[in-house]
Amino acid sequence: IMDADFKGNASAGNVNQITSGITGIRVKRRVKGTFDWITIKEIPVEKSEDLSFVITDNLNAYNTEYEYAFVPMLGDVEGNYIIESILSKFEGVFICDTDTVFKFMAGVEYNDNAVNQQIGVFQPYNRQFPVIVSNSVLQYKTGSIGGWVLPEGFETNRTVDRIALTKEKEALLKFLLNKKPKIIKDMNGNSWLVYFTGNPTLSYDNNYGQGMVKVNAEWTEVGDPNDKTDLYENGLIPTKR
Repeated sequence: IMDADFKGNASAGNVNQITSGITGIRVKRRVKGTFDWITIKEIPVEKSEDLSFVITDNLNAYNTEYEYAFVPMLGDVEGNYIIESILSKFEGVFICDTDTVFKFMAGVEYNDNAVNQQIGVFQPYNRQFPVIVSNSVLQYKTGSIGGWVLPEGFETNRTVDRIALTKEKEALLKFLLNKKPKIIKDMNGNSWLVYFTGNPTLSYDNNYGQGMVKVNAEWTEVGDPNDKTDLYENGLIPTKR
């Protein structure tokens, strides 16, 4: 028997008493079989209704089994972990941050990726061969990604709405140019933490009355998408704890 007053909610029993001891919820994630948790969301709790929420983890990699933990907080003190396992699966190529996801489905291209390092080559007098100096640990990738822009709902209705496509193109360009780090991930298991450093280019299909457009953008790797320090410093998770 549950005692509920239904005053704008369906809370019953001792949920209000439980809520009075909770100041927030942390949602954490780790690859199953590892030990290091990453906090992907912090949710403040002021009333019982705040305990009901839905979040999406945009930063997960393909074909990886994760453990997610629901952790009640009292100030900075964590309560007991409630843990569930989920196998991450998806199709396509995605550019995303914590709140936004764009999916490329058609004409997706990765142009040449380069692994960059810093090597000094000096050619002193009276030597046949140069002197090589390597005193930097720099090692990062650069590349580009491109694909046709398709309107929302195309996967289900297979309809190309020109007005919707133009709106989607402008939204994608605004996202690429917002000067914030992002993650590129695909169903091959690739995942890069990047900053878009080039000028996005638009290629129109003149056979379709310029209605179809392909966007291509250059990126530079700025961190490890599985490292919580890199994720935190690039603003993709709320805390390193």
